[in-house]
Amino acid sequence: MIKYFNIFSKKIILKIILIIILISIICNNIKNYQYKTTKIYAAKVNNEIISYQQIKYIYMLTEKQQKKELGRGFSKIINTKKNQEITYNTILKNMINEIILKQYAIKLGFDISNKDIKKIISKIPYFQKNNKFNYNLYLEKLKNIGTNSYEYENNLKQYKIKEQIMQKITDSDFTLKHENNFFIKLLSEKRMIKNIHIKMKNLFKKQKINNQKCYEYFQKYSNLFILPEKFKIDYIKIKMNKIPIHVNNIEIKNWYFKNIKKYINPESKKYSMIQTNSLEESQKILSYLKKNKKFFYLAKKYSIDPISSISGGNIGWIKINHETPEIKKIKLNKINQISPIIKSKIGYLIFQLNQIHSSSIKPLSEVKNTIFKIIKRKKQILKKQYIKKLINHDHYKKLEKISKKIYTNTRINNIQTNWFSKDFNVYNNEKKDIIQYIFNTKKDKNKNNINQNIQLININDNIIYLIKIQKYIQKQKIKFKNVKNDIQSILQYQKNRKEIFKISKKIILEINKNERKTIKKYQLIVEKPIIIHRNNQNDLSNLVFKLNYPHQEKKIFTLKEKKNGDVVIISLYKIINNNINSQEKKMITSYLNQYQKTIILKNFLLNLKKTSDIKYGNQKFFK
Repeated sequence: MIKYFNIFSKKIILKIILIIILISIICNNIKNYQYKTTKIYAAKVNNEIISYQQIKYIYMLTEKQQKKELGRGFSKIINTKKNQEITYNTILKNMINEIILKQYAIKLGFDISNKDIKKIISKIPYFQKNNKFNYNLYLEKLKNIGTNSYEYENNLKQYKIKEQIMQKITDSDFTLKHENNFFIKLLSEKRMIKNIHIKMKNLFKKQKINNQKCYEYFQKYSNLFILPEKFKIDYIKIKMNKIPIHVNNIEIKNWYFKNIKKYINPESKKYSMIQTNSLEESQKILSYLKKNKKFFYLAKKYSIDPISSISGGNIGWIKINHETPEIKKIKLNKINQISPIIKSKIGYLIFQLNQIHSSSIKPLSEVKNTIFKIIKRKKQILKKQYIKKLINHDHYKKLEKISKKIYTNTRINNIQTNWFSKDFNVYNNEKKDIIQYIFNTKKDKNKNNINQNIQLININDNIIYLIKIQKYIQKQKIKFKNVKNDIQSILQYQKNRKEIFKISKKIILEINKNERKTIKKYQLIVEKPIIIHRNNQNDLSNLVFKLNYPHQEKKIFTLKEKKNGDVVIISLYKIINNNINSQEKKMITSYLNQYQKTIILKNFLLNLKKTSDIKYGNQKFFK
């Protein structure tokens, strides 16, 4: 029982972790695009826009994480059009939920103090050194993810408010004590059954079915007696990244100077900030600054920002293209220049410009490897176009010649297949694509031939197949004499199946009358009782636990048909309820409450959506 609920718990925890990761990605990275406005949007929630740029950025991060976790399996499992659309829709759905919860929190006046935010950040292990909060490490980590303390703290505050309201929604036990006891009793239940196994091969000898019956079946199901069309092919698998492609230093330099604008580091500025709750407080601080009092000491003394105040208002380096609207508005251009007072959502702000890093060009040595890969990729595309031209050339009608030309005089052996049909069972996605392509090839219906020129099948950016169809056989109708015996076996099985169910039902009627005539006639054995647990998780357990409770000592029966045609009569003999220990009870109760909370939150979000004005854009995300 404990093992059963441990499995359930792990599944739930895994789902919760995945949801938290996705929400965290949205909360911590949406800031990079939140100030961009566009007429083209993915969705609009009560006039708050979700842009395609936001979704693309989050999609990029999600895809990066999937690649890291799945490795080579990424392209086969995740990187398909269907899964791309699922990922996109999941991101959009979660973003809409986030905005709805945030708007609802604002409406109800939920808030969290700056002091609490400071405590939360100081306890995050990611920002700790030797188990203590380290401010320099904090700034460094924020810089690595492309943000600063001002943005991070604001986003964390919004996230915690939303978390607070979610907690309020689900902060109670939704199952009553008697309900818990009922479910505990139900989940711990065992059932005792008795079986009677009726074996088809022991009951029935092969019965002859007359030719007329067989021929009628053949005519009625003529579509079952057709030999499918078949192919034999030769093919070569080509990996574009294995074809020798040379990129020299001159090409790299030419590309670098031609595309120099791509390799410019934008200008960045280092700011300090003082945050207050009132205009009067900010005006007092500004008057001190005009008297040449140090910004550093004033920020430490007066700023209510929980993190930057520790280091005299320092909020770190901000690239010019990542500046917030407040910073863009003040346009500080000189070292130690101080801004006027700015009113914002979080209070009143004063900024000081500390340092400037002018825009600079990345040296060739820094981007050389990136440029090498770009040029190589372009040459691979040109090589693929060259191969397409090559297969149409009269001189290259054999796969051997083409492979030798492609791989610079190194011959790659072509592979010859046996006969295969459209329903040929393959587990390799590439081979499935080839088979689909071949069976979609235009065929001459009057002749057993098709286009036997070399054809190119593009699997992905890296892999292509060159195939040559050697032989082809059209669909053929099978003659009756060749399938007569098979049809006899089918009809005999159907007849026997009907008879075995008739016998089974007769046995059940007799058992209810305390008779055993049919059991004795066919020398059947009533097997020893077996106990079935609810957590067995197999076909027999699922079938047994669907049966109703026995009423007034009356037995409950069901039939289970096996693949070989045998039938098992299952009799529900007894219900067993054992006491379970306190640990198991606690685990079941916790699971039930968690399940109920999930349902409540889901319905709460659905109700919020019904009262929200949600509009969806019509631009295609995948082009």
